[in-house]
Parts: sequence; C-alpha cells; structure tokens
Amino acid sequence: MNKKENIVIKETILDIKRIEEKKYITIKEFDEIYNISVFSQQQFRGRLNDPLPYH
Repeated sequence: MNKKENIVIKETILDIKRIEEKKYITIKEFDEIYNISVFSQQQFRGRLNDPLPYH
C-alpha cells in the first residue's frame, strides 16, 4: 500500500468510529458502515411492513 491509500483507510476508520459513537445514525451513515444502498434499505423496510406482497 502506498501512503495515499493508508491515509484513506485511516480516515475511513475514524469516520466509522465517529458514527458508531452515536445513538442514532442517518441512512447515509448506515450505507457507509454496512455498504447497503439507500434503495436496498427502502426495499427491506417495505418488506418488513408487507412481508407477503404477492399473496
């Protein structure tokens, strides 16, 4: 790894630590931590409210 990659990795780790200290996180922060897109999150929440949409 070069110096630039190390800096990016350290910044990402610090961002995640900062986010994990919060009690509530935003959708964007959730996306950064778990790498799940906003669209995927919306579909998942939709299935929670209507688990069998085709029946």
